[in-house]
Amino acid sequence: MSAVRVIVFVSLGCIIFFCLLAFAVCRFIKKRKKTTIETDVVHIDEEKHVKGSMVSGPFGKPSVVISMEGEKHVNEDIIKREKLAHAHAPSANPTTARTNQ
Repeated sequence: MSAVRVIVFVSLGCIIFFCLLAFAVCRFIKKRKKTTIETDVVHIDEEKHVKGSMVSGPFGKPSVVISMEGEKHVNEDIIKREKLAHAHAPSANPTTARTNQ
């Protein structure tokens, strides 16, 4: 009877150990996934042209004619950056980088 208890407890202990091991591996993979950062860069060029001229009216009276033209150019760039997310990333020491130059 005591041998059965030992076998049951050892089996349950192994099952719990492997469940914890699988959980730890899943967490490690999730932290290591790539993250994508999208940045939208929008360039807007707007131009307006105004032209004016004097013309004579129907009874010889001078009139002013103004014409306006506008142009708008929109350029949109999407920049994607991928980075790996590590749990323990080494930090760069700026003092050592200056002494090596």
